[in-house]
Amino acid sequence: MARPETPTPTQLAARSKRFFYGATAAVSGAFRALADDEVRIVFWRSMKTLLIMAFVLSAVLHLLLLPIEWISMIFLSPETVDATVRAFRYAAASTTPFLLVGVCRYFSVSMFENAFFAGLATRDAELVKAIRKKKAIYWDWEYVRHLMRFGLRQLGFGLVALVAKPLLGVLIPIAQFGYRIRHMEVAFLVPLFVAFVFPATREVALQLVHLWLDSRTMIRELYDPIIARLKSAAKDGDSNVSTDLLTDMEIDGEEYDSRAEKREWRQTGSDAARLGFGLVFCYMLQVPFLGPFTWFVGFASAGLFAPELVDLSAFGSANKKMNSHSQFKPEERKKEAKTMLEFLANADTNLFVGAGVAVAAVMAVKYMNARADAAQQRAYEAAKARQEALKAEREKPIKRRFFTPEELLPFNGEDSQPIYIAVLDEVYDVSRKRDFYGPGEGYHLFAGRDASRALAKMSFEKEDLDSDDLSDLSFMDKETLNDWVTKFSVYNSYPNVGRVLRRRDLTLEQLRQFNGVDNPRQIVYVAVNGNIYDVTLDGLNHYGPEGGYKQFAGRDCSRSLACMSFLDEHLDNPTLEGITEQQQETLKKWEDKFKEKYPVVGKIINASKEPSGRRHFTVAQLATFNGGADGKRPIYISIKSEVYDVSCSRDLYGPSGKYAALAGKDVTRAIALGKLEDEKELASLDLSDLAPEQLQTLDEWLVKFHGDDNKYPNVGRLVDTDLRLTLEGLLPFNGADNPRQTILLAVDGVLHDVTMNGAEFYGPDGMYGQFAGRDASKALACMSLEEEALNNPSSAGLTAEQRKTLDDWIKRFEGKYAVVGKLAGRM
Repeated sequence: MARPETPTPTQLAARSKRFFYGATAAVSGAFRALADDEVRIVFWRSMKTLLIMAFVLSAVLHLLLLPIEWISMIFLSPETVDATVRAFRYAAASTTPFLLVGVCRYFSVSMFENAFFAGLATRDAELVKAIRKKKAIYWDWEYVRHLMRFGLRQLGFGLVALVAKPLLGVLIPIAQFGYRIRHMEVAFLVPLFVAFVFPATREVALQLVHLWLDSRTMIRELYDPIIARLKSAAKDGDSNVSTDLLTDMEIDGEEYDSRAEKREWRQTGSDAARLGFGLVFCYMLQVPFLGPFTWFVGFASAGLFAPELVDLSAFGSANKKMNSHSQFKPEERKKEAKTMLEFLANADTNLFVGAGVAVAAVMAVKYMNARADAAQQRAYEAAKARQEALKAEREKPIKRRFFTPEELLPFNGEDSQPIYIAVLDEVYDVSRKRDFYGPGEGYHLFAGRDASRALAKMSFEKEDLDSDDLSDLSFMDKETLNDWVTKFSVYNSYPNVGRVLRRRDLTLEQLRQFNGVDNPRQIVYVAVNGNIYDVTLDGLNHYGPEGGYKQFAGRDCSRSLACMSFLDEHLDNPTLEGITEQQQETLKKWEDKFKEKYPVVGKIINASKEPSGRRHFTVAQLATFNGGADGKRPIYISIKSEVYDVSCSRDLYGPSGKYAALAGKDVTRAIALGKLEDEKELASLDLSDLAPEQLQTLDEWLVKFHGDDNKYPNVGRLVDTDLRLTLEGLLPFNGADNPRQTILLAVDGVLHDVTMNGAEFYGPDGMYGQFAGRDASKALACMSLEEEALNNPSSAGLTAEQRKTLDDWIKRFEGKYAVVGKLAGRM
């Protein structure tokens, strides 16, 4: 069927009046619905109940949001959090009422129908009774079919767009837009379509189409009490039913209307008026929070003006519907205009004042909405700009460098300087948070220093700000410090501009902890030819925990580099004695490389006097290291068989010192008993009769010997060379069940002390831990870890091959571990 004629300018003017009539009717109806006690009482209680529920739910959402907001402030900038939270609150306040009304709309239909029929009853109470007697269809297969067709059309457009986009490109959205507005009259369709084609006016065209579609949808909802009954009557074959509203919603009416009589409902006066009526309530629904509750007012207002906007003749009503003919003669136009404005002509002044106030309120709310949207958009754009600036800042190459504590001090934000803060020796540029760390701000005390201790303890005390000691941090302090590291490096992504360089001289034993793992700052030092180099900044890939030269971390690698060797014996014995000229030249080249690339932070203390690796001491040998009469000999003391060089505390342990009696002795028993002057206790190695609290005293002394202030080099281990043990007596020497944590192993009747050089293999966590405190002869000969071999260690019955294997093991043990006695009762 051909599209109806394009309306003339006169017809367009008439429809404009009808449109204005519909919009005015919506405002007037809203005012009357609120002013009329009989109408208002029908929906007021439900409306207030939902309004209170919406306030309560929104308040609960806001309370739940508070802890999330506080936590987010720790990791994100206040501007980002503020913009995000503001957007969420706005969305929550808008969505909560809609959800409540939506649930009631579909699960309690009568709540809104009552408001509609209350409005209509003020015009014709008998008509309301007649309409309510009709059966209503709220959900049927016809509507489902319509939704399915709509979904399939959208899916089809999507598939076509996906396949044809490389060829058709921008034509796809244009075609889809044309399909959406296909029911418009040519007078409106063509300008909108042309406006959409041009990018400059595309947004305006989309907004106009959305207004048109939203208004039609609003009418469909507000007149649902009528539509539901019209569908029922049409299905029952009622010839008086007009299905213009059904067709208006694109629900098939062909089964009720012949194709030859396709109606011209899109040109009717009622359609233009309904469009204006629906448009007003579309705007009213956008009022923040209160908008959804205008559904009640909308239904009541729709009922008030139903006789003018809808054909109710199917329910026995007089036809008050506007003329629906497509030809508009002057006399008909005058009569129709008179009918349309009849209600307004009889309205009193208060009604128009109320309508004007309502229109002004709607426009004010629309303006407030626009401002809120604009503010939210500005916040989003500002956050986006900050993110882009942050990304550009992160991508900008940074030349990292070392800062001594003195060099770091000027970077405190004063005199337009950047603001640097070090956390665990990593230096971060926090200049963009000048409002936190700049001069005069709350966290300015942290600027220009390593704030690790202060941040861990959340302290502003001077002693914590000036101290770099982290040894006494509690578990919670360490967790807090790790959170700050994450905040600086991950969440805020502050640029890392370098590391703190600390000057210190160390003994070989003290050096061991600086391997990138065993110190909280993850510092990596490497010593070469007496100098200590900090390789953390530029050499972590080589000497860090995952590097190819990780064995050198925390060690003096002079001999290893000279010999180009990774063997532990060269690292344990870093002396340069006996190396060849070629090896000296190799070491010189390595030293030059280190000096060129890495900063020197200190020297190895007493490097020339350091023993060449740890060793075993007998009681007699230990006694010679008592400082000597001349006061020049080293002073060694043994605690729990671990031998420490305490020469640097000669004023305490030297010949004239307070603890001179302890020099060159195993002081374990004397310390445990508190008898430091008792020669008998100093001469005894027996700890079997010590109580747990006495053993605790020993641990306290060991802490002193291991502390940063008095960290004495561990030069070896004390052994008893005249032991005679049975198999049962050997069992406690497994590294756990004896106070000295000694590990003994019997091989072919000989006792070996493997504590010093074999704990990683035979200790409690070692691969061969089950051999500790046992006779391992048969197990080693048979290369077996079975308990049977350990429980029956006799070497009788070994094959020649097994005997040869055992002999090889004996040679290894004799070359590596100290012989400390014999196994009694060896068969």
